[in-house]
Amino acid sequence: MIKKVLLIVPPNITLASNIRRIGEPIGVLSIATYLETKGIDVEVFDMTIEGYENLKYEGDFVIYGSSKEDLEEKIKKCKPDMVGISAMFTSKEKLALNVCETVKNINPNIIIAAGGMPPTVEPLKYIESGLIDYVIMNDGEVRLHKLIENLNNKRQPDFDLDGICYKTSGETILKNPAKLNEYFGVLPYPKRKFIDMEKLFKIGKPYAPYNQGRRTGHIVASKGCPNNCIFCAAVNFVGKKIHFRTIESLNTEIEELVNKYKIQEIQFMDDNLTANKKFAMELFKSIKKYNLKWCTPNGLFFNSLDDELLETMADSGCYQITLAIESGSERMLKEVIQKHVNLKRVKHIVDKAHNLGLSVHGLFVVGIPGETLEELHQTLDFPFKNNFDSVSFSVAQAFKGSRLYEDIEKKGYKIKTQTSVNYKQTNFVIPEDSQDYVISPELLEKTVDETIEKFYDWSKTKFPKIWENKYKKFIEQHTEDEEKVKHRI
Repeated sequence: MIKKVLLIVPPNITLASNIRRIGEPIGVLSIATYLETKGIDVEVFDMTIEGYENLKYEGDFVIYGSSKEDLEEKIKKCKPDMVGISAMFTSKEKLALNVCETVKNINPNIIIAAGGMPPTVEPLKYIESGLIDYVIMNDGEVRLHKLIENLNNKRQPDFDLDGICYKTSGETILKNPAKLNEYFGVLPYPKRKFIDMEKLFKIGKPYAPYNQGRRTGHIVASKGCPNNCIFCAAVNFVGKKIHFRTIESLNTEIEELVNKYKIQEIQFMDDNLTANKKFAMELFKSIKKYNLKWCTPNGLFFNSLDDELLETMADSGCYQITLAIESGSERMLKEVIQKHVNLKRVKHIVDKAHNLGLSVHGLFVVGIPGETLEELHQTLDFPFKNNFDSVSFSVAQAFKGSRLYEDIEKKGYKIKTQTSVNYKQTNFVIPEDSQDYVISPELLEKTVDETIEKFYDWSKTKFPKIWENKYKKFIEQHTEDEEKVKHRI
């Protein structure tokens, strides 16, 4: 009988030269909140928050989070009947499996369910590890609760739910999800009482680390992505249809963050917050009364942006927008990446944002097979020509579940085994005799690094007030990270 559930967020890993960002585990908190409404006794152990200062270096990377001993102590104290493991990104796969191994070593009878993007993309891999009893694919709130109900009612082996993978009597059962995020808009908003918010505020390095308010809260207002970017595996996790929460639910969540946690800033973690202009306008107008600063770390739906929307954003407290442009080449966007961005409108939107007092960050990806040398430089030059004040360049990675991975496999190119992710380097090898080959990986990385250094020198001179407001303030608060500000992140 499952009476007690412990949801675990594994430690995190990043390049040692990066700022160790951290925020609320929104997905896990959402699951915990939903389970609690169903009468389940649930706890959350976020190892990244609890053990943030516990560092373990592995080459160019650093792992931060609670130790194995901390985890063992938590398991023995909590005595859960079920453990839920969140592995949201490829970089966390190994760390998540390490947690599962520790749990099973303490008590092999504890049922382990895993969720997140990698388990959704490769459920059989996780089941065959022998460490995980059930994989919950895609959104986990309702599915995990239904699994618990099925187990408590002894409905096995044929569970009455979709989006699950498990093994019974030596046979692996895989039931693909029938729908994605169908309950998202009606789920209760995630409660923060399950984690140590004060510790998060004290650390003060949220997902957009150069925040304007030390007490920062993260919110997800929508899920889904209509784009089909070649390098992205997330579309298989969130689906192409965008689901929105209600304005009432979002305001109730913000009110709790303001009244209970005294937040000063919101960071919207959506990928397409402005996909529906009517929804976006209503949301931004509704949050003006809270007098909060806010930003969008992951990007916005670019083609819906216009002067009216930007003006409403600025009026409601927005201080930075992120534009995921991806490429400076129209051909690459249309024919290879398959993302709809009107490049001719970018400079106007950036300049309009600056006129309203907003800073503008750009996200770009280079090194995708099919990109010519000319198109590579079009992308590297694009932030200069279009007045971005900050930028991130990523070298393309082939993740399982993405079209890029499938294309590279079909072409027979070598894909390097990864235990962590380094967006400064590619994880696949294009042979020099291939028509896709235009530049060596070493020269590509060197070129991007030099462009980044050149860009920030240029930006510091062109936008001195933005630079001072963003980076100088951060350095004053976090002197230990001064050198990291100069690195590509």
